[in-house]
Amino acid sequence: MNIKTRIARAVASWLFDAANPMERAQRPYERTTTRGLHEELNPTDRLRLMSDSRKIFSNLGPAKAAIVDKSVYSFGRAWAPQFVGTDAAFGKLATAYLQDEFYGLCEITGSGDFQTQLHLASVSVDRDGDVGILLTEDASGNARFQLIASNEIGARTDSAEVESGPYKGLKQTDGVAINERGQPVAYCILGADESGKLDRWVSARDFVFLYEPEWVGQLRGLPCFSHAILDLRDLRTVQGYERLASAVASSIGLVEHNETGMPDVSDPQTLLRNAGSAVAASGVTTEDIAGGTVKYFRANSGSKLEFLKSERPGEAWESFMDRLIRNAYAGANWPFEMSWDSSKLGGANIRLIVSKAMRAVEDRQDLFRPAAKRLVGYAVAKAIKRGRLPESPDWWRWSFAMPQKLTVDYGRDSKSQREDYAACIINLSDILAERGVSLDNHIAARRAENDKLKAAGLPVPGDDAAGDAADPNEDQAGDPMGDPMKAPPAKPAKAA
Repeated sequence: MNIKTRIARAVASWLFDAANPMERAQRPYERTTTRGLHEELNPTDRLRLMSDSRKIFSNLGPAKAAIVDKSVYSFGRAWAPQFVGTDAAFGKLATAYLQDEFYGLCEITGSGDFQTQLHLASVSVDRDGDVGILLTEDASGNARFQLIASNEIGARTDSAEVESGPYKGLKQTDGVAINERGQPVAYCILGADESGKLDRWVSARDFVFLYEPEWVGQLRGLPCFSHAILDLRDLRTVQGYERLASAVASSIGLVEHNETGMPDVSDPQTLLRNAGSAVAASGVTTEDIAGGTVKYFRANSGSKLEFLKSERPGEAWESFMDRLIRNAYAGANWPFEMSWDSSKLGGANIRLIVSKAMRAVEDRQDLFRPAAKRLVGYAVAKAIKRGRLPESPDWWRWSFAMPQKLTVDYGRDSKSQREDYAACIINLSDILAERGVSLDNHIAARRAENDKLKAAGLPVPGDDAAGDAADPNEDQAGDPMGDPMKAPPAKPAKAA
């Protein structure tokens, strides 16, 4: 069987229409892409996507809202350090050091506290595609870090290898040097000099690089709206044109239909403006009454006054713009209704949307949790090295208090938590973690508050009516201010 016969038989018996050359020939040509992401998307393409994404973020409300809302719900006012090691004394000292000293001064330029830096980094991941965090120190040797924007990481040339420095000879792609196993080992931070004299390669041991991976072998991140960049650019353009059209329509107060198609030449203002040089029989008589102008049109002349009726933008325009925004949100891992339009939701749909948003928030927290642990561990290690903290084998064991979970009914969820706690299904630390409070801090604050209430002669939640110490195994049914974490007393059974 010759090659022509094989091709003809293959075409005649093609299983998938999408792979049939005859079907594909009827559609616009698209180049086949089968290489890796860093080969298909060169550094210039990535920078172009980042530039468009930054413009959209700066000028389009729905896009900015999605990026900012995801970050706010992911971090908020939480992420307080929680020591999870066994050395309680060390944990207490290290926690105080982190909260009182490191969290407020962690960024080398002083641009905000620890939570603010996490928020900025999260926004950069969605807007720019990726962000770097450089581990450094201040003049006194205290641990600090610095956020490095995506545009400050890259390469000056298209060389496939590092041309100079300690990593010379290693393969590099867009400012990322990789070893023979494809593992990133260094990143190039671009200097202010375009010649590249101030560029420097930083070891991955001193650099935290964050992005949302979507491809196997991916080395650099992409903006979350990369799939909809052209749609959002067109949306901005069309929205600008519609805004101008609405402004022009709003500037027209009345439309006058007359036989001459000219302004009223008998009006002194018209003569002063030289609006008409010829006087024609307009068939219109005007007079002023009580400060207003009355116009009389000749019968059957067709002359009239009317307001301009503008139907732009119409329902079709609104529907199409809504579709473009939904398409952008669908690929950005964030529900459309959470940041733009929730007016059509109700009942179970709201719970579904909130659930999807919570999954996106948890994904973002999972991405940042290892990085946050690395930053906190670096700060503690530096403090131990300087003698600020004692040595401990558990210096690296840290967790964080997460923000409260999204819900559509906080009252019902709070009641459910109290019932689960009373049934020993969850722990008090689990409930407090959702509120951004550690168990130790809660107990200390509760004890201090109870002491103040006793000193003032006020009832203390959890104590019995006589003021004696409450039995932890006994329900406090008689206390109207009982512990909110305790289950309500059981109702008495009805008599038969």
